[in-house]
Amino acid sequence: MEDIADLMLREYMETGRRDLLEYQRLLRQFILLVKVMYVQPKIIKKALEGGEGGQGRK
Repeated sequence: MEDIADLMLREYMETGRRDLLEYQRLLRQFILLVKVMYVQPKIIKKALEGGEGGQGRK
């Protein structure tokens, strides 16, 4: 999805279409939201449980 946002920004810079600038900003916000709500908690949970070969938190 980040690649799509990059392409939107590049297209905006070439054509000047302001709607693409707004769409890419919203897409980046969505990407951040997904990372915070779904990806980061999984990483934290795995680290607290010991992860791969780690001791984890006791």
